[in-house]
Amino acid sequence: MPHRASQRLRSLYDGLIHDVFTDFDCSDTNEMFLEDFVVAPYYAEKVLTYGTLLCMDSFLNAAVIIPLRAIRALLSDPKKRLDDILRCLTIIAVYKYLCHINVSSIYHTFNNQPGMTVYVIYGVTDVCDKFLCTVGYAIGNRLVNSRITSEERKGPLFYIFVNLFYTALHSFVLIWQFVTINIAVNSYKNALMSYILIHLFGKVRSIILKRFKYATLLQSLKADIMQRFKIGSILTVIVVRNILESYNKNGVLKYTALKKICGPPLLLFSVNLLLDWMKYSYVTTFNTMHPKALFQSYLAAFRVEYTNYSVQASRGVIAKQVGWPVTPLMIISVRMFAKGGSLKTWLTPILYLIMIIVQLYTSAFLREKGKIKPIKQRNTEESDEIKAKMK
Repeated sequence: MPHRASQRLRSLYDGLIHDVFTDFDCSDTNEMFLEDFVVAPYYAEKVLTYGTLLCMDSFLNAAVIIPLRAIRALLSDPKKRLDDILRCLTIIAVYKYLCHINVSSIYHTFNNQPGMTVYVIYGVTDVCDKFLCTVGYAIGNRLVNSRITSEERKGPLFYIFVNLFYTALHSFVLIWQFVTINIAVNSYKNALMSYILIHLFGKVRSIILKRFKYATLLQSLKADIMQRFKIGSILTVIVVRNILESYNKNGVLKYTALKKICGPPLLLFSVNLLLDWMKYSYVTTFNTMHPKALFQSYLAAFRVEYTNYSVQASRGVIAKQVGWPVTPLMIISVRMFAKGGSLKTWLTPILYLIMIIVQLYTSAFLREKGKIKPIKQRNTEESDEIKAKMK
């Protein structure tokens, strides 16, 4: 027994000496781990920014190019370009329907409710928006975004009414979401703003300890791109409306008023940016992915797909998997500007001309970027593989 006890003490002593005096060489691993964690937001932001520009190009195309294409179709051959005419008629019909909705009444009704009630409404509209996004692109693509052959024109009434019903329903849901965000920004209810920020943090919490593959991470990336542009568009409409209303009311725009108008929207959008950076830093580190090669491959896939297809087809890069609701979002944006009483009539053609110029420059910029080889030849095969998964 004393011999066994001495052996145990000796082994414990040897283990203690080993732990105290042995140098572990883990500097390379720690440096690589830290470097990937730090640089992941930079490379992720490059893809998110490019995807946001794709969404803006699609948004401006629906707002300014589709009406021009419909006019061209009416003047040339309506039967061969029926899809452009149907899409323009859908936009006009849904816009006229939304003009009969009293948004001010909805705003004041929600504003008189407790902050938690408005937050629940925001959560419900967010879920409904995601559900409608899953079917929206398929419906619109079936009737509008793709060419309708002569055989398919024999019974298009069903698809016309389905597309019209979907666009009206999704636009109505987005109006409710617009109103809840407008209340959080303008009513100075700190509780409601906190609830919405907690909702955004909850989305990041849902991906904790979750394994991602290349294809699933690409799907999540596209959804974040769509969400960023949607929130950015709604906040831009709110800020511009508030600035014009303040200027029309006071005749001058003071710095304090501008700070009060732009402060909450900038906070909300900045938190959304920060959460995206945190999310992709964590995901790439937890799944042991190399962020530089990963996000450059995604960016290459976006660029290749945008430049290798026709002008109209290439605008479905983001919408193919996440159902980018460009038409409903464009309609409610026009509705809020036109019926808000803050936009002068004589400014409408000037604004339309500016949107055309911005759309042309955006499209030219995206195509010029697509001509530049984004990554080295060793990453070309990985880019083609991810591009194939996107289809």
